[in-house]
Amino acid sequence: MKNTMNDESGLEVSQASEEKAKRRRGPVFTLTEEQVFHRCEQRKHSRICAGQVLALRDLMCRAGWSIKALAGHANVSISHLSDFLNVKKFFTTECLFRVARAFGLLLSRFDKMAEARAAA
Repeated sequence: MKNTMNDESGLEVSQASEEKAKRRRGPVFTLTEEQVFHRCEQRKHSRICAGQVLALRDLMCRAGWSIKALAGHANVSISHLSDFLNVKKFFTTECLFRVARAFGLLLSRFDKMAEARAAA
């Protein structure tokens, strides 16, 4: 007999896969919030740039997703996500759409989250 249980979605999950998921490392961010704002300022980006980075970090933390996990869900490369989170590159509207959709959000909702974080 398999050692399985139902998760909250009703899908059967083995205890081994559940334990493996618990051991997985969640998101790790190399920059503090202050550093994100500072980098955006140095590069003469608007504060919304920092807001987008911080909103994405918030979503990743809530979901417990690493960059690799987000890349798989959003169909965006790991390197592109890393560059965005480290304020080295901007996302295109298409990438922002994919990332928002990966979290089940409309782009307009993600934009509102980014605006709120930028205003902080």
